[in-house]
Amino acid sequence: MLDRALMNLLCNAGKFTEENGAVSLQLTEHAADDGTGSYEIRIRDTGIGMSPEFVERLFTPFERERTSTVSRIQGTGLGLAITKSIVDMMGGRIAVRTEKDNGSEFTITVDFPLAEPDEEICSDEGEEISFEGMRALLVEDNMINMEITQMLLEQAGFLIETAENGKIAFEMTAASEPGYYDVILMDIQMPVMDGYMAAQAIRSLPDSKIAGIPIIAMTANAFQEDIRKAEQVGMNGHIAKPLDIPSMKATLQHVLKNSSV
Repeated sequence: MLDRALMNLLCNAGKFTEENGAVSLQLTEHAADDGTGSYEIRIRDTGIGMSPEFVERLFTPFERERTSTVSRIQGTGLGLAITKSIVDMMGGRIAVRTEKDNGSEFTITVDFPLAEPDEEICSDEGEEISFEGMRALLVEDNMINMEITQMLLEQAGFLIETAENGKIAFEMTAASEPGYYDVILMDIQMPVMDGYMAAQAIRSLPDSKIAGIPIIAMTANAFQEDIRKAEQVGMNGHIAKPLDIPSMKATLQHVLKNSSV
């Protein structure tokens, strides 16, 4: 995930730096006594910089500073919001120093465990199934969450299709051939049709193979009653937000291993 965050920052630096300007990346490792390494990554540019007023809402989705230069540059307005979400998910921090017409410097600080010289880094995955080539339907109305989750699933090997609400997900599932989708990851709180209603509708489809597609709930509500409700409407598992990557993969492994579809 870190590579995506860095790519976003480097692309932005390049976009907003004039032809004869400069963009640089510096990585510094600080070893700690607890077996972790603290990494500081600085991305500097000599571009147009940003006003103090804009910096306050820099990581807000769809925010772009109104200048003649920026207005000529295409983009979704999601890059920095996604970058911050990735850094937050990794337990890191991101900061920015900038001055109008005098460039910007983004600093990411993140900790990773240090490997011992003789440490066995390959785990025994003999009993794990491969996600490579599996097709997942990702149902999520938040564009930032959708992009990050899609990136994580694709890195794990999944082929991803997306839907913005439960109604679209139900229609896509109902129109699919048996066996087309291997799993559905379903957000719960969505407009038009929420995840619980969509799961119930899918479970009511006449074709038992389509109706039995594994469905995993994704929600910020990880209380026991929410997990029970997901089970009651026919969901096979539950993933809490913000996403924990090992937990998400473990849930997918468990659900897909035990699926009879």
